[in-house]
Amino acid sequence: MHNCLFHGELAEGPQERASIPIRPGDTNTELANPKKSGDDSDSDIEGVVNYRRAVNARTLPPWNTLEGDETSQIPNADGKFQGPWEKWAIWWDQKTNTSHWEFRKPFYPCSHEGTCEQAQCRCFRDNITCEKSCGCSLSCIRRFPGCSCAQDKKTRPCQTNCPCRQLLRECDPDLCGNCGAAEILDPINRHNEDVLWGRCRNVALQRGVPKKTLLGHSEVHGFGLYTGEAVKRGDLLGEYKGEIITRAESQRRSIVYGHQQTMYLFDLNLEQEIDSTHFGNKTRFINNSSTTSANCSAENRFCNTVHRLGLFAKKNMKAGTELFFNY
Repeated sequence: MHNCLFHGELAEGPQERASIPIRPGDTNTELANPKKSGDDSDSDIEGVVNYRRAVNARTLPPWNTLEGDETSQIPNADGKFQGPWEKWAIWWDQKTNTSHWEFRKPFYPCSHEGTCEQAQCRCFRDNITCEKSCGCSLSCIRRFPGCSCAQDKKTRPCQTNCPCRQLLRECDPDLCGNCGAAEILDPINRHNEDVLWGRCRNVALQRGVPKKTLLGHSEVHGFGLYTGEAVKRGDLLGEYKGEIITRAESQRRSIVYGHQQTMYLFDLNLEQEIDSTHFGNKTRFINNSSTTSANCSAENRFCNTVHRLGLFAKKNMKAGTELFFNY
């Protein structure tokens, strides 16, 4: 909203400064020619103008297309990229750790000169994609580009063939420009159900509006969690929250919890776990069940460079149904 004294003015592009509309008769020339930060006569700071840029500067064709001549982006056995774009997500899923949270460490962006392979950066060593916060080249071929799913008035996109979903991550409003993730995640629209239809279905954890649930005595053991309203398959029942602790701390606490006969530890990634014993929510009271009788499942999603755990319904349920998932 305001120009920063130290970092300068922020503009959409070089043309913005010259295209500011002026009302007839307006003598305020500062609107048409705004001063750069540091232009004041009493300032000894150099004037700077910062222009907005796309998070991912690469112009990418749709991942699920078979048309066009996009045949240079799928790595072969030698690590060189070739093949149609539809196989891009499949390759990263099968050949790397990108979608395998159990093998991934907490994400830290790389920052270096040259290519990731030349720099042997963290992303390259961990065998994962680069993200929007990485400081490598904007043309880095390892950068995750987001999806190109189109909005549809008949149904909600990003359900099956979405590359974000294929790589077990939620759509990113900074990267996925066509699916409607940005509109859904706008805080103004958080509780507006009308905005959802025809737009991205893969942003539930980031939106943070789970279905209503009620805590009560379980028919199986101790306390249990029940649905407080009708639930459809795929709906978010809640996010499993708690303290983010290391594996070593988890091993220490598990000894204590074993004596207390209580355990609320949940694997998050290779080096971290979630402990909701002291800081958590109602989802920790969902009881264990076999895979065949479970009516919800825990899914690890990569959201905005962070791993998060969500409980999702596996089938349609009426209000008052007790929730179970396979630990």
